[in-house]
Amino acid sequence: MQQGSPREIYEAPVDAWAAALSGPAAVMRVPLLDRHGEVATVRIGDVDVAVAVGGDAAGPHVSLIIRPEWTGLGGRLDGVVHRVRYSGARTLALLDTSVGRVWVEIPRHVELHSGERVGWSLQRAWMVA
Repeated sequence: MQQGSPREIYEAPVDAWAAALSGPAAVMRVPLLDRHGEVATVRIGDVDVAVAVGGDAAGPHVSLIIRPEWTGLGGRLDGVVHRVRYSGARTLALLDTSVGRVWVEIPRHVELHSGERVGWSLQRAWMVA
């Protein structure tokens, strides 16, 4: 069981279960190629990505917990739009990727369609074993 403030649990969950309980999160199992402090290089599909990380997971593979606001539309990572949710001035897109589904938050209204190929980016993640 994890204890802490709602913000602490949201931003630094001990596992995927705690992450799912505290808000929307994707969990992707990926190779960990390198880590220097709070920056890790991971392989998502066939793309090596340097990303700001927290958590103390180590090993050849780690699970990344990814919150929608830690992502962006546009980038080197490939995805296919599965579903779109419009929420006022922002758009949430659920993308199918080679390593699972991820919600991408876009801070404006964007017209996206199911089946459309898009690029996405990852700015931050939390690593767990």
